[in-house]
Amino acid sequence: MVGWQWLFLVVGAAAVVMAIPTWKLLPENPRSVSWLSADEVAWIEGELEKDKRQRGQEDGKNPLRTLLDKRVLTFALLFFPSTVGVYGLSFWLPQVVDRFSTSNMQTGLLTDIPYVFALVGVLVTSRWASKKFSENWVPLAVLFVGAGLGMGASAFFTSPVAQLAALSLAAFCVYSNAGVFWALPSGVLAGATAAVAIAGINSFGNLGGFIGPYVVGIFTEASGSTAAGMYFLMAVLWLGAVGTFAARGVVQRIQRRAVGQPEAAPATGTAAR
Repeated sequence: MVGWQWLFLVVGAAAVVMAIPTWKLLPENPRSVSWLSADEVAWIEGELEKDKRQRGQEDGKNPLRTLLDKRVLTFALLFFPSTVGVYGLSFWLPQVVDRFSTSNMQTGLLTDIPYVFALVGVLVTSRWASKKFSENWVPLAVLFVGAGLGMGASAFFTSPVAQLAALSLAAFCVYSNAGVFWALPSGVLAGATAAVAIAGINSFGNLGGFIGPYVVGIFTEASGSTAAGMYFLMAVLWLGAVGTFAARGVVQRIQRRAVGQPEAAPATGTAAR
């Protein structure tokens, strides 16, 4: 076997091996955690029940019904542009950097820089979102806009320094999307229902892992430059920002019905008498 085949085998085997201690050691619920006191267990369970009531979280739903739930379908569509951006950037970043590097070694080293910013972004944005916002809709939209801006700027600028800075911004934002995004579906679904929903959302969303690099490749081959592909990624990510607010409207409307809150009455234009 060649090197890349060994890479897949080693990485896959590590994931399988880690499944065993995860299954055996990860607690099922607060009551199975040995280092929590009875009072702490009771407090955690009370807070979880409060979340279910206040947010209309659902659990115990039929798996098929869960996958067809409007909220799950909405989140799946919203996750799609994020994976298009992540995989589009990761597959084509070396090609973009290669345009202004002088050797394969330099390409490899320069390609590492955006990923350093991506690591910082994952740590910083999750903390920012949790401290400044009660829900992650606005932070998610901001990250979509920032990622799209970085993608587009990397195609617009001709200076290597500016291009690398733009790619670093794109990596900072697009890799931070996941942590901010996954707090949203877990906020409206719970337990086994959430597990099924997350699997469905992730499966559909990861179609972007094929579409992103594939379409960027088509644009690159047709134009002879990666610029058109980067503009495509910018457009998809900005659509994600718009879709975030549309998704918020859909999910919040369903949540209001779940907790028994009345819908806002539409304006009629006639003054009350």
